[in-house]
Amino acid sequence: GAILRIIENALSKVGKSDLFQNHPVILDIGGGMGRFAALVNQNTTAYATSLDIKDIRPTDRANPVRASAYHLPFPDQTFDFINGRGVFDSNI
Repeated sequence: GAILRIIENALSKVGKSDLFQNHPVILDIGGGMGRFAALVNQNTTAYATSLDIKDIRPTDRANPVRASAYHLPFPDQTFDFINGRGVFDSNI
């Protein structure tokens, strides 16, 4: 999909174009309904988890976790890649 192409292009710019080829574990902070994580899980060999503080019932395909990005319920170095689009702004 278009989102994956945008991500792959961004990864290429920072020398990480092979990230999706190595079965990465990805955290999507502020994942909302889990669309990004579900898309990644359905179309790549990655394992993505959608994290959001709100109880909005995302799709199970997103491996949803309800928690704060400031207090992650995961051990250090759990994820290879963290995605967060506009989640740390002045309104938090």
